[in-house]
Amino acid sequence: LTELGELMFASHQSCAGMYQCSSSGLDCLVELSKKFGALGARLTGAGWGGCIVALVEEKSAAKFIENLKTAYYEPMQLGTEELNSAIFVTRPGQGASLWSVR
Repeated sequence: LTELGELMFASHQSCAGMYQCSSSGLDCLVELSKKFGALGARLTGAGWGGCIVALVEEKSAAKFIENLKTAYYEPMQLGTEELNSAIFVTRPGQGASLWSVR
């Protein structure tokens, strides 16, 4: 997981520097993720705004989220519902599949 995390950070730097498809908000979230113990983080989606995905150990997830809420989101004065939809835990899924329908 450590190597995957390093690749995620490097990928974000590439997106931000070489392709200029990041934003100051996403760059800040990735840097805060690193500061708060994420193994890796990068922008996700098409870039130019949007969101990040951070690789965090399950045992550290609650504290990681609390730290991001305080450092990044608290100054925005979001409501509870809005805040909870902005940052949440998810787990990897199966991914794409091929289905044969007859």
